[in-house]
Amino acid sequence: MLIKSISKITAAAQLPEGWFAEKNIEETETKRKTGYLASEELDSYLKNYMEHYITQYMEQYMERNFPKFFDAYLERDFKKSESIWSKRESDGLAAVLERVKELEILTDKLKSTVGGGRAVSNQNIMCSDILHDEEKAYVLGSYVRREEVSVISFGDQMPQNPSIYEKFWDVSEAGDESVMAYAEKCGEYYEIKICGVGGVTAPVCCADLFRGYHNLSSIDFRGVFDTSQVVDMRRMFCDCRSLSNLDVSGFYTAQVIDMGWMFYGCRSLTELDASKFDTAQVTDMESMFSGCESLINLDVGGFATLQVMYMNNMFYNCRSLRVLDISKFNTSQVTNMSLMFAWCENLTELDVSGFDTSQVEEMDAMFWCCESLTELDVNGFDISKVKEMDNMFYGCSNLQDNALYTKLDKTLLEQIK
Repeated sequence: MLIKSISKITAAAQLPEGWFAEKNIEETETKRKTGYLASEELDSYLKNYMEHYITQYMEQYMERNFPKFFDAYLERDFKKSESIWSKRESDGLAAVLERVKELEILTDKLKSTVGGGRAVSNQNIMCSDILHDEEKAYVLGSYVRREEVSVISFGDQMPQNPSIYEKFWDVSEAGDESVMAYAEKCGEYYEIKICGVGGVTAPVCCADLFRGYHNLSSIDFRGVFDTSQVVDMRRMFCDCRSLSNLDVSGFYTAQVIDMGWMFYGCRSLTELDASKFDTAQVTDMESMFSGCESLINLDVGGFATLQVMYMNNMFYNCRSLRVLDISKFNTSQVTNMSLMFAWCENLTELDVSGFDTSQVEEMDAMFWCCESLTELDVNGFDISKVKEMDNMFYGCSNLQDNALYTKLDKTLLEQIK
């Protein structure tokens, strides 16, 4: 894979063959230990290449093959590349290779999903609806603003008399009217029905699909919304602050790699059944449930998290949760846990004793104001790579000062007081 990546780097940047020596390629991690120093300008080249690789490889391949999906990823990948470079300035080549491998996995996943994958019940594919400008937050290409919608439902049959609706328009990815939206004004807000004969297939990119529907109280998928092709669910329900009824128990998520910010700010939800989510491919769970301050019941005990790199802010401000089973989380790839449980002020117990933190670099404010916790077993935490630990236990006023914290810096113990 690494040799393949080196070849891609050289080809994408139009460099002459032999720019990099290919010795000790699988045994080394940093540029100072490798034979890659074919030029004194390697450092500056690698830094500049972070942007070059994405604009060339991503734009030429992804935009051509997955134009609607591409838009959602471009901005995020720029930020991720910048972050990796700033954190790993001393091993620039390894940082580039890490991004190359991530992008290879991403594009391979897209190809397998769009080109085949799990059979779907129909080909009525709904269009994506990425929100680029919150000032222009319209519904699926219409002139209805997202904040004007109170109810969304899905159907597997087209209305016999569409003219009874105030508005109706094509929302299919193919532009062939295989999926239609129907809007009817009910008082101050619109109720929208999205229909396709036999059901509706969700697009590969569901990023922002329902984001910013501030007055939306319910979404009824009615078992006819097929998510088997979805790769991206980032911010899918973000800031649906009035949403009190949401059943995602039937979602098929085996292809999904991004669930970051998925339910961020859904502050009216009291329960959410995510127990059947297949998260084996997910790499990002940042802020997934952040701001879900009314959640009382949340089952994530079955989450497969082996691939997850980001868990920062994952349960931030889930202040109504009293129980949270994350005891089986595999965190061996996680690099960021900052604010992960911050403001979970009613949690009475939390089992993180099995957490593998060997790759974690950020733990700042991880348990901020978890004031109902009396015990917390962090004795097995490996903090050898941690760079940020400020306020890790700030406001945890009821934690007992005991031997569990002996491995952590003494300054952290003072935060418990």
